[in-house]
Amino acid sequence: MRSGISWVIAMVQSEERLTDALQEHLKAMGMKTAREVSIESKRIDIVAYDGSELMAVEVKVSNWKRAFQQALTYRFGADRVYIAMAEEYIHRVDRKLLESYGIGLISMGKSVKVMLDAKRQEHTDMELREKIMKEVEE
Repeated sequence: MRSGISWVIAMVQSEERLTDALQEHLKAMGMKTAREVSIESKRIDIVAYDGSELMAVEVKVSNWKRAFQQALTYRFGADRVYIAMAEEYIHRVDRKLLESYGIGLISMGKSVKVMLDAKRQEHTDMELREKIMKEVEE
């Protein structure tokens, strides 16, 4: 069993590795990306733009409920919102709940796999979206 501090350090490093891998994947798909983008009182782990749609992704190793709470906020400033998690914990996610809110799910393991497609948000705040876009374009 790990001590509290070493466990937290391991979690941060793992989340950082997942975020790095996902950002590389999105860039390889031709998307512009930015990390730690401010939205309200939160920071979006990864924002990606493909030329037409703005995507926000919350990355967590295993805590899908916390990721879901954060993703709800992102829906106001992004066209599509995803939660990305380590593949060994993806089975814990309530996919029906995510689907009911239009939030997508990405599995991170040896490869990146979209498990649930995000729906385009209908009530995006265009002013907030533009603010986020500025950080992606810098």
